[in-house]
Amino acid sequence: QLNLPTIDKMATCKYYHIAKAIQVMAETAEVTNDRPTLSTMNIDQALDKAYETQSFQDILHAPVSALQGITDEKAQTLWKTLGVHTVQDLANLKYFHWAESIVTLGKYEGK
Repeated sequence: QLNLPTIDKMATCKYYHIAKAIQVMAETAEVTNDRPTLSTMNIDQALDKAYETQSFQDILHAPVSALQGITDEKAQTLWKTLGVHTVQDLANLKYFHWAESIVTLGKYEGK
């Protein structure tokens, strides 16, 4: 279970935000073969150990279980039912985009 009972919880899901940030970095940052071990942007706390030295492009195309806290089992059973196989799939999942947009626009809703 994702434990996202509300639109607000879905809009602030850490896995979605990590995936989205990795996608932005992969698309806009200078692409190198590997992230240097001593890079100034250390996102190791967000990644499974096996992916800590991968480039943003490689992480983007890695299985969603590359994100720390998503087990292979959870990836196969839960995320797969939503069509999420890779980190990029998660970053592009329309339900999270909708939730984030609803929460953002809700701040400007008239009374």
